[in-house]
Amino acid sequence: MNNINWLSWLRNSYIWIVLAIIYIPLIIIILLSFTTPSIKGNITSAFDWNDGSNYLTLTTNQFTDALVNTIIVSIIAVPISTIIATMTCFGVWHAKAFYKKLMTASAQTNMMIPDVISGISLALLFAATFIPIGFSFGFSTIILAHISYCTPYAIMIIYPRMLKMKKNLILASYDLGYTKIATFFKIILPYLLPSIISATIIVFTMSFDDFIITKLVGGKVNTIGTEMYSMAKGIKAWAVCFGALMVLLTILIAALISANKIIKLKLINKQTNTRKLKIWNKQV
Repeated sequence: MNNINWLSWLRNSYIWIVLAIIYIPLIIIILLSFTTPSIKGNITSAFDWNDGSNYLTLTTNQFTDALVNTIIVSIIAVPISTIIATMTCFGVWHAKAFYKKLMTASAQTNMMIPDVISGISLALLFAATFIPIGFSFGFSTIILAHISYCTPYAIMIIYPRMLKMKKNLILASYDLGYTKIATFFKIILPYLLPSIISATIIVFTMSFDDFIITKLVGGKVNTIGTEMYSMAKGIKAWAVCFGALMVLLTILIAALISANKIIKLKLINKQTNTRKLKIWNKQV
């Protein structure tokens, strides 16, 4: 009997246990951002409430320089990766089955390779090609590495949507007098837009918090990821505060998206009910 009660409780509480495992660490980060740091400026687990002065550390050069570098890399690498992925998916969509399988296998293989292997191979490639002609490890190598790293993920997100595209839509646009370029921008691109947005968000996140590849090819350029992982002697207050802000921002965006969906659903239901009422009144 006890075993049955235990299994019943576990079945009913499973979703809450999973949510607790996911969100309790995030709540702890927010709480720790309000604790008094040590003399060296590190955050400890001994909670001591302060007035939120830790957030002033977000104005230090250590954080702002790393944040600016990260944003520069992401702003350049993410759009290029997404554009390359979109054009690749569109090109392969027209190709033979062999090339479709080859592209999919190549992207999946790149995703399965450990980051440390990718980072070492890219570092050796840059050392053998760019360094001899006068380039140095820095922004250029980080951006190229992030494009190489992020593009396969964008391809695997966009390509399934591309496969659902009906060729009849394209043929119809040609019959209406649209050129190939106009068809791409007015028919294909709007159809792929949801997956392109998803790919952009995911690729931006990957580029923003990457450490291994950036560390291997970045030279003296520090990003948020490398700056955080270099804290061997403790976690600085700015790192915890930045993490807390990112958590709150993510929750806010998710809440806005959910609210938007709820509002749209209510409007659709209202319009549907109005139409049904009009039909019923006509019948009466």
